[in-house]
Amino acid sequence: MERAHADWLGSRFDRMEQALRLASATEPEPRDAVSPSDEENLKEAISQLETQLCALKQVETDLAELHTRYSRRIDDIYTQFQDPSIQSIRNDLVKRLSEIDRSTNNKVRDLKRSFIENL
Repeated sequence: MERAHADWLGSRFDRMEQALRLASATEPEPRDAVSPSDEENLKEAISQLETQLCALKQVETDLAELHTRYSRRIDDIYTQFQDPSIQSIRNDLVKRLSEIDRSTNNKVRDLKRSFIENL
């Protein structure tokens, strides 16, 4: 079985080697001449692609500037929130919101109880 596999690989290698020899021995066929109208169309297409590439590069530059600007702004805001006075205000707000939430829950519970009693 191993012998058959080796023979198969050998013959396959020989065919690949032969194909490479043929490919390297043959010269590429010359291309047909390009008509002037085709050449103009190609030049126009290349010009349009170059214009689009310039526009894309400008968009990339603008996005990089925006990223830098907003990253700095986010860093500034984060730094401001690390200020102890702002932390204190934040904690007071969280405490007040918790009180409002408890008060609202109590009112809702009272309204439910009243509604059930009135049924």
